[in-house]
Amino acid sequence: MPAKIKRFRLKPNADISSVPENSHLSFVNKKATRGFWKPLRGSVDVNIAFPEDLSEWNDFEYVLVLDNDFGQPYLPFYSYLNREINCFKFLAGVVEEYNSLMESLPYMEEVKEND
Repeated sequence: MPAKIKRFRLKPNADISSVPENSHLSFVNKKATRGFWKPLRGSVDVNIAFPEDLSEWNDFEYVLVLDNDFGQPYLPFYSYLNREINCFKFLAGVVEEYNSLMESLPYMEEVKEND
């Protein structure tokens, strides 16, 4: 089943005031002052952190997809970050849930290949 992990950026003038202050997400990035986590599938969660200076935010340094069973980044997700993949059902589900969550956040926009 083909899947593609979408890339995201903050919208210009993004309002993240609804994101709680959450400095314990410094394990995602030491500059994190706000953030949240959400389960994606099984024991895999996504942790999204934000620095004080939002111009520094990017979806590689401030988003961590974590396998809680191992306490490590969910490496299959990162292995396929910039390419279309034919992957096993579980990974496809993680990718689908990730894309859906990021698309639902009012302060995020997808980075299109032409951007």
